[in-house]
Amino acid sequence: MDLRDLRYLLAVAEEGTLARAAVRLRVSASPLSRQIRLIEARLGLPVFARQGRRLTLTEAGARLLDRAREVLAAADQLAEHVRTELGEPPTRLAVGCVDAAVHTGLLATGLRAAEHTYPGLRTTVTLGHSPELIDRLRAGELDVALVHTPPPAADPNLVRTLVLQDPVALVIPAGHPAAHAPRPAALDGQAWITDQRAPAGIERFRAAARDAGFTPDIRYQAADLAVRVNLAAAGLGIAMLPARAVPALVPPALPVTVAPVPWLPLRIQVYTVTTRRPPRVVPAFTAGLTALPSPALPKTSRPGTTQAPSDLTRTPDDDG
Repeated sequence: MDLRDLRYLLAVAEEGTLARAAVRLRVSASPLSRQIRLIEARLGLPVFARQGRRLTLTEAGARLLDRAREVLAAADQLAEHVRTELGEPPTRLAVGCVDAAVHTGLLATGLRAAEHTYPGLRTTVTLGHSPELIDRLRAGELDVALVHTPPPAADPNLVRTLVLQDPVALVIPAGHPAAHAPRPAALDGQAWITDQRAPAGIERFRAAARDAGFTPDIRYQAADLAVRVNLAAAGLGIAMLPARAVPALVPPALPVTVAPVPWLPLRIQVYTVTTRRPPRVVPAFTAGLTALPSPALPKTSRPGTTQAPSDLTRTPDDDG
């Protein structure tokens, strides 16, 4: 096997079909299919189980691909080292991020800064949950990660920097009883939509709600912020967003009320996490990502939008 074989296997595993993998690799699907079968024959084990056009990893294939990612990451790092020795600019950047980093503009800000410093970068962006992104950063598959829950400050191998601390805003269905007065009494027992991948964040929300005087009925859990907004617009419950993400995710025509709740002391935090000796391109990416001030929510004419009084304080916490 050579590095090209490993990249073929990885592309098929991540894309799920030969057609999508072929587009990613810029090859034809038929030769790619033959190459995958040839690799499996040389290995003597089935890497993929075939279900129609869908290819899924076998248990042995999953173990193989875990090691293949490590090998490819090491090869990329070696190539970057050679470019550094030759005085050439970096050519690649691998970023992992939670979806809040996308919708709040952090990802785009970092990419623009990196592209400005090193024109022509080839960049890959991986969406995921904080623990898996940090694992991929440790394995060398990512150059930088934007996460909610960072590693411990005393971690000997990784460096974390807080770049966003945003208050939450409620997205309330139009006509909902709480739309005109999003206070604790109106929110008690109402249906809520939260992040399914953040059990610690859900528990912090329950605790903050209890302190504020209401009990949420968490009926729906969805990993993606945009999905949670759409469920709220369908009248299924109340969702929470980082305030900075409201302009990107809540268009004016959406049948919801957006309400700041300064009396609910929850904060959405995003950290950059890098290795202690990151690739040269990483400082360019992180240069513009200082601790950003939280913006005021945009004025809106939607019925029921209110400014709730600030009557509670609490130390900001991670989203999970």
